[in-house]
Amino acid sequence: MSSEIKRLLEQIEAEQLAALRGMSGLASVARHDFIQTKQVCIDECHSRLLELAGETATQVVAEVIDGVTFRYEYEQRQQEILRQQQRSDEGQRVHQALHKQSHAAWRIGDTLIYKLRPSERPVEPDRLWHGTICHILVDCYNKSTYFVESKEYPGCYEMVYAFQIVGCNPATDTQSM
Repeated sequence: MSSEIKRLLEQIEAEQLAALRGMSGLASVARHDFIQTKQVCIDECHSRLLELAGETATQVVAEVIDGVTFRYEYEQRQQEILRQQQRSDEGQRVHQALHKQSHAAWRIGDTLIYKLRPSERPVEPDRLWHGTICHILVDCYNKSTYFVESKEYPGCYEMVYAFQIVGCNPATDTQSM
């Protein structure tokens, strides 16, 4: 492969990647003229490749653009997975700190603040619920599960697991009587 062909293909890769980043990357709002400029440059490189390599250039350019697009989308998915893992890890660290500081001090009558489990298919997954602790179950691993009466729906009871808990408001002496 001649160095001119190689240079043109590398430029097409770079322009396609810049256009993709312009549409969905760090520059979340790309101007149309920026993306159009990248496309014009790709078209110019393609025209020059047609002169050098003939009709096979069109197939090669299509493969280069598909490859760049595939790699970019793959990297975007990997980055999103990494961001989700980091959020999850941060949530676990916060929960563990909360657990160490508070769970041992929570008592019957305290009000737990919690989110519904994903398995309960909540319409609003980030909504905070409140429930009065009626019973505390501790398993053989010293993990607590709480049986609470819903403040939003008095008379309704549910199990709240440690991973659901966001906080707790201690009961005042007048509330516990």
